[in-house]
Amino acid sequence: MISQEYKAELESTNGKLWVGTRAWHKCRFDILDLIDRLDIESVLDFGAAEGTLGAWLLEQRPDLEVWAYEPRRPEWAEMPPVPVDLVVSTDVLEHVEPELVEATLEQIADIATKAQYHCISCRKAGARLPSGRNAHLTVNPPEWWAKQLTRQGWVVTGKNQYHTVVELTLEQANDSTEGTEGAPDSAA
Repeated sequence: MISQEYKAELESTNGKLWVGTRAWHKCRFDILDLIDRLDIESVLDFGAAEGTLGAWLLEQRPDLEVWAYEPRRPEWAEMPPVPVDLVVSTDVLEHVEPELVEATLEQIADIATKAQYHCISCRKAGARLPSGRNAHLTVNPPEWWAKQLTRQGWVVTGKNQYHTVVELTLEQANDSTEGTEGAPDSAA
């Protein structure tokens, strides 16, 4: 999900590119509604940064099991050893190296059992990595992201788009989601 070179580059910033980022703030109540609607018991905060989303979720729902994955932090550098009901990423997927997007999305799809929620920036970042590359390594339109995320049998059941950010909610394909807004072609 991350090359050793890119991981070393992120570690060299000591988190300075992410200090103060709280992309999850704007969508926190949508995430909470999804947790309640689907009776979510476990969540993976994928690309957890400093873990503020997970901490907030636990304040709101103390019985929730919250996992964090953040490759630049040794204590969270591994995916959970068990499946989770919901995988959440906010301002993360655009930071995945282009050649690793497919494998990353497959791992997310494999570990999530009920839903996925992703808030993805679809524009270049204002920040640069130490190598000089733009901090958003994978910049694509919302339709591209929806297509990638639905390849493993997931259905887009919610989409919000504002400015250059798209929020996509996905659920496992079943009788109640088939034929909804979730068909990959209609997710645009």
